[in-house]
This record gives sequence, structure tokens and C-alpha cells, in this order.
Amino acid sequence: MASIAPSGAKLYWHLSGTAENQREQEERWDQTIRDMGETVACEFRTSVMKTVDDHICDSFAEVNERLKVIRSSFTETQRKLSEDRALLVEGLAALQAGV
Repeated sequence: MASIAPSGAKLYWHLSGTAENQREQEERWDQTIRDMGETVACEFRTSVMKTVDDHICDSFAEVNERLKVIRSSFTETQRKLSEDRALLVEGLAALQAGV
């Protein structure tokens, strides 16, 4: 159905008005289509980024909870070394990401 509307609109423009008006109408129509495409692409990109970010945050929270459970069986020294290593890895990841 969507393909009928543009064809119908162009036919109407060709049957009415001057050639200059027709050209202007077609340019506006084409610009509207480009603008809509950019809007949809931007909204899609934003939605995908949010979904991925939410999933990553949830996954890391789950991993951190599991690490806490595992660390509870460590000696104090092992637990401290494990926590220090986690902080180093986190810092390295931030540096690589350019944060």
C-alpha cells in the first residue's frame, strides 16, 4: 500500500501545476523521504545500543554476583588478590575503550 501513495502523489503532481511546481513538489517529497529514513535509522541505532547496553550491564552484574560467591570460599589473601586483579582488568578495559 505504501508504494501506491508515492506513485499516486507523483501522478497528481504531473497532472496539475507547472513544471516548476512539479519539480519543487518532487524535491520536497524526496527530502521528506530522506528525512524519514534518517529518523528511522537514528531511532533504530539508539534502540539497539540501549538494548545491548542493558544486556551487557545485566550480564556483568550477574558475573560480579557469582564472583562474590566464589570469593567467599577464598582465604583473605586470595580474596584481596582476586579483587585487585578485577580492578586492574576493569581499569585496562576503560583505557582500551578510551574512557
